[in-house]
Amino acid sequence: MAEIFKKDFKSSMCNMTGVIFTAYVLMWFGIYTVAVNFGNLSAQFEYTVVNASFVSLLALPIITMRSFSEEKSARTDRLLYSLPISATSIVVGKFLATAAIFAIPVAVTAFYPLILSIYGTVYLNTCISTVVAYFFLGCLIISIGMFISSLTESQALSAILGIGAVILIYFMSSIGDLVSSGASTSLAILLALCAALGAVTYRLVGNAVAGISLGGILAVVCAVVYAAKKSLFAGLVPNVLKFLDPFQKLYGFATGIFDVGAIVYYISAAVFFLFLTVQSVEKKRWN
Repeated sequence: MAEIFKKDFKSSMCNMTGVIFTAYVLMWFGIYTVAVNFGNLSAQFEYTVVNASFVSLLALPIITMRSFSEEKSARTDRLLYSLPISATSIVVGKFLATAAIFAIPVAVTAFYPLILSIYGTVYLNTCISTVVAYFFLGCLIISIGMFISSLTESQALSAILGIGAVILIYFMSSIGDLVSSGASTSLAILLALCAALGAVTYRLVGNAVAGISLGGILAVVCAVVYAAKKSLFAGLVPNVLKFLDPFQKLYGFATGIFDVGAIVYYISAAVFFLFLTVQSVEKKRWN
């Protein structure tokens, strides 16, 4: 795992990808610091973090697209998979390398409140907790980007899908407001998700029976529950989308509340996508 970490970290920093990414994140934090803090004569840096979160995290897929897609396009994936280390070690090593690159600009922004304290009262606990939550949110997006990268050998496609995923995640609550709260609509969306989960399972394990079985079982369970208690489905999808919105959870930290549940959510979701990435890598290793 350590060698994978060193290789990926050094590769990203030596070919300027990591340097450009760091400059990009710091640029947007600088712009928002001027606009939010100096423009409004406010020392509340936590709101700068919230406002800059979306546009700064849009660049993360540019880093994660190289995780596995580059290995495939360069035909070095066979060498990687032949190493006497587990798929989990490969995935975790690559994840930690990307997280370390992301931690560099985050660590720099942690000093911004100290500078702003010259011009006003800074609530350091709130600022630091918001920066910490921002970092864990970034780790979640890194795990999603790595999973997408493990599915394709095209770095461009991986980056496009990753950026699309970030945009979709950012607008989850807004999408929830547009979705009908009717029970039948929620059922239709859940059935579509069951089919999608079946397709993902097939993609990961390469077994059509497993994919169809999982999707079918979940669809039957949803139909049975719907028939037994239809009221449970009223407004279900909009409420779930708003509950799962990771950017919305970040806003709570800016109000001075350290939401442990949100941190647990970020970590759990990241672990879930890393698990999916491990399964994808395992499948390719055996193939």
